[in-house]
Amino acid sequence: MRSFVIYGLVAGAVVVLGSVAFARYMLTLDPAHDGHGHSHSHASSPAVQTPQGRVVEIAMDDQMRFVPDQVTVTAGESIQFVVTNLGKVRHEMVVGTPDELEAHAKEMQSTKAHHHHSGNAVSVEPGGRAVLSMTFPSAGQWAMACFEPGHYPAGMKGVVRVEPK
Repeated sequence: MRSFVIYGLVAGAVVVLGSVAFARYMLTLDPAHDGHGHSHSHASSPAVQTPQGRVVEIAMDDQMRFVPDQVTVTAGESIQFVVTNLGKVRHEMVVGTPDELEAHAKEMQSTKAHHHHSGNAVSVEPGGRAVLSMTFPSAGQWAMACFEPGHYPAGMKGVVRVEPK
């Protein structure tokens, strides 16, 4: 009986340690590198990634919508967007200034567009979740969009309002 108890404790410890190690590994992965062939990096974007902050839940669906499609944050506040794909196709959430996202939408209409993600975007497979951590340094209006083929023109966009401190 004692050997079963010891075995159970050791097996439980291995499972817990393995789970912690796997969770840490998953947090080190770059969720922005998804291989769908274009970039969301914009040198002028002043948003900075941060490891922690207030959680804002965003759902994406096959109606080509973000829910909610409007978010209000405070300048300097660290935000963790927890993005969930409720649909049956891949979606993404890209955050940038409205001008940056409009320019990127036009760029993506070109068949020659070929880049890769940066720290202002996450792509999420059907049924999946991802976290996009950002800090908005100053007040103003930002935008969020999905640039999977056909999604942005179908209305998959939203607003991030950044209020002064």
